[in-house]
Amino acid sequence: MVGRSLLHSGICCLLTSIILGTATLGLSGTAEAITPVFKEVSAASGIALQNETNTMSAGIAWIDFNNDGAQDLYIPNQTGPNRLFQNDGSGQFTEIGAAAGVQLSTSASQGVAIGDYDGDGYDDLFVANSGFNTLLRNLGDGTFSNVTNAAGLNDVSKRSFAASFGDVNGDGRLDLYVGHWDFQNQPTLHCPDNDLYLNNGDGTFSNVSVETGTNNPGCAFTVPMTDFDQDGDLDIFLPNDNVAWGSQTPSLDNEMLRNDGLGTSGLPVFTAVGDEVGLGESTTGMGVAIGDYDNDGDIDYYRTVIGPGPLSTNDGTNNFTPTTLNGDGGTGWGAAFFDADNDGFVDLYRGNSLSGFSGGPQANKFFYNNGDGTFTQMVNTVGLTGQEAGLGLAVADYDNDGDMDVVVHGRNGVVDLYRNDTPMTNNWLKIELQGEPGNHRGIGSIVRLGTSNGVETRQQLRETHAGSSHGSTHAAPVLFGLGDHATVVSLVVDWPDGCSQSVSVSGVNQIISVDQSDCLTISGIVTTPTGESVAGIQIQINDNFGFASTSTTDADGFYSQEVTNGTYVVYGLSHPDYDVNCGFIFVTVSGTDVTKNCTATPILPVISGTVTTPSGEPVAGVQIQINDNFGFTSTSTTDANGFYSQEVTDGTYVVYGLTHPDYDVNCGFIFVTVSGADVAKNCTGTPL
Repeated sequence: MVGRSLLHSGICCLLTSIILGTATLGLSGTAEAITPVFKEVSAASGIALQNETNTMSAGIAWIDFNNDGAQDLYIPNQTGPNRLFQNDGSGQFTEIGAAAGVQLSTSASQGVAIGDYDGDGYDDLFVANSGFNTLLRNLGDGTFSNVTNAAGLNDVSKRSFAASFGDVNGDGRLDLYVGHWDFQNQPTLHCPDNDLYLNNGDGTFSNVSVETGTNNPGCAFTVPMTDFDQDGDLDIFLPNDNVAWGSQTPSLDNEMLRNDGLGTSGLPVFTAVGDEVGLGESTTGMGVAIGDYDNDGDIDYYRTVIGPGPLSTNDGTNNFTPTTLNGDGGTGWGAAFFDADNDGFVDLYRGNSLSGFSGGPQANKFFYNNGDGTFTQMVNTVGLTGQEAGLGLAVADYDNDGDMDVVVHGRNGVVDLYRNDTPMTNNWLKIELQGEPGNHRGIGSIVRLGTSNGVETRQQLRETHAGSSHGSTHAAPVLFGLGDHATVVSLVVDWPDGCSQSVSVSGVNQIISVDQSDCLTISGIVTTPTGESVAGIQIQINDNFGFASTSTTDADGFYSQEVTNGTYVVYGLSHPDYDVNCGFIFVTVSGTDVTKNCTATPILPVISGTVTTPSGEPVAGVQIQINDNFGFTSTSTTDANGFYSQEVTDGTYVVYGLTHPDYDVNCGFIFVTVSGADVAKNCTGTPL
């Protein structure tokens, strides 16, 4: 029986970072070695071959369109009606495309992305067509409405193959990126420019591809949004198809469009950094798999091409080094990282097909992750075979049994559903993200899981997408294989809005829900009295139960700390250059985020010293005058220890003792220069 529990955020914990070198990646410990077993069950599950002639590309998508917890299946068709298969919860499917209004019989449909663009809690369909694309709004009653024109997505007619949803401008709404492939050689080698649409929040989109520099002219079969540098905003990866083989046409090279945040216009700013980070090769790019295959806490990429595909490993500084896998090759299309045997390391599946080219059938390829940074090809023993059935490819645990299954859309209407029948003894954990209304699946989130078997710990990472592989979309829930690890040490969800939510998990082999509404923060900015942001200030947040956390302000003076409901004390720690005042220090959190701003007053340098008699006794009550040349005059009186002190700014001052009835005060050379540091100026009080 699958357990299902709703978890609430706990106090933020610090993930232990385990950086694993190639020689020490194998942390699967005593997890049982299992050979994955898959069985092709499309016909037995009610999914029939579709009437289709497709020479190139065929996307596919998992979608829980009715929110019943069972993954349904949407299949585009280039030469016939698209189909929607409803999952009855037991893994049996019924085709309901006509009744649901999603057939698009007059469109040549090629790719599909899933996302709740209008924030009503139901996943919608964006279908990439040859010609005008289609946005199908989920009405929540089992039917969809074509809202393309009303949404403003009828502005271009191109040969579109892929799309992805994600929030690129941080407003909490899903934006849309569409990639095109239609090779043209006049006046230069190129394809139609890709299009970025920002979600306006009123059911419409605005095309801002030119203004944001995202109008890449490469030939795109996949256009995933992915945060390659984990800086909290979604970048756009373009494994373009350089169809002019060997021409080295720069416009067709692979590209990574780094999201640099909002510009002065309020639009996101993207910078092309493919060459800079090692992802700008010239390839016949068809598809992409995204995952942390070496469990070192960063995102790696595998791209399908004609021939062996590059496995690009992130070195931890967001620079990538490509390698190839033994046995890789063929004409690759879709791809996915997923953990076929739940041993805690994601494996790699690649679809192959000679669609559109001469030659004989090609088999798909499965590469088993050995846990040491290497892979072993073992498709024949696994059962993920398929001839000419390797175009669109997507993964899901469609039967909710705790392991990942695969569906492949191939040429001429072939649809293969590979059910994972591995005799599983390894543990697992499935996580369903419940995001805010504008992004209720939490698309673009990064989920980090730490586990232990009592001897060793392991860290894993998953990034959620809506549009990757090859014109396809994987299921939204995140499934981790755990091997023999039975204790969850840490679970952290980095939501797209920047909130990092720590969750307490008791037990494994269950489906859990993590709700973004439980991700509460105390945050604010620290500024000087004149409004300048102050970086490097440590803000301490405590409660009455032993919780204490320190957040350091960034370049914008911003700090943020995840908390739960309760009362906290918020104050600034001592700083050598600033006196930090957060006002009333008590803050109560009750269901909503709390803003607590602080003021950092610069601490000025001082001229200070002691006044003593010639024999060293302190002299109290002596007045020390400090003047500059610009009208500043201040008098400090020595205390019982003969000490005086005066705050000043940088400059040159005259320091001398005023007339005293009992002492002749001599401060020596009277000029003192202050330049960023305190200055000591001692004086002698000789008794009269």
